[in-house]
Amino acid sequence: MYIIGKLYQLRNNSAYDEIDYIIANYLIKNLDKIDQISLKKIIKDIAVSKSTITRFCQEAGFDGYLSLKNELSIEANENFQKLHYNKSINLKDYQEIKDKYFQECFRFITNKQLTDIVKMIMSSKCIVLYGDIFYCSLFLSLSHYVNNLYIPNLWSLQKQEKCLDNLTAEDLLIIVSVHHSYFSFKEMAMLKTTVPKNLFMHQAKQLFIGSMGASSYDKTVCLSLVQTRYNFLYQEIILEIINKIIIQINREVIK
Repeated sequence: MYIIGKLYQLRNNSAYDEIDYIIANYLIKNLDKIDQISLKKIIKDIAVSKSTITRFCQEAGFDGYLSLKNELSIEANENFQKLHYNKSINLKDYQEIKDKYFQECFRFITNKQLTDIVKMIMSSKCIVLYGDIFYCSLFLSLSHYVNNLYIPNLWSLQKQEKCLDNLTAEDLLIIVSVHHSYFSFKEMAMLKTTVPKNLFMHQAKQLFIGSMGASSYDKTVCLSLVQTRYNFLYQEIILEIINKIIIQINREVIK
């Protein structure tokens, strides 16, 4: 749910003496021991009433403090796990690094591109995900909107080639390779014997998500990710892209 991000947003958009700032700032500063922070302790530490805390939690989308604390604890622990492999930063700096990276990426990823991608997804009968399996798996959340969604990397080469041969103009191929530009991936794919020879010989619409490169090429929509030494940021930005896509899809469905 990106609760930590919500807390930073509330803190950054509130005056120092406003209740949203006081509560959000307190929770942010105590992320490393949020499991041990009871409602009584918050009330005592920042001198606010129980009803004020409850109202804050409800406005954030939770029934009360306990449900917010449980979800916040899960997200904080996930971040700690990421930071375990990135000892050069700490949890305090994590959100700032993430926010800065998002800002850099969304300088190049435009709303028009995201709108075009939503149209591609909604008009597709089948979506095939190819490339970095871990990042491709993040797109499985789109299965709610598309009946047929496949990751052929998990199949034999012969089955992969058959799948690509069967793609039509009503289908969509999404290629995810965070460490390659579109051009370098295409060059690499031509040289590797484990990559289907017909990967770029199909009738389907195509979306490429990778490092900085052309905004579009050969009728391919390209989303360019800024390179980073923190690999976990690739997961974060792809999840954010998917989240924005799903929000737009839901808006179109409501219309």
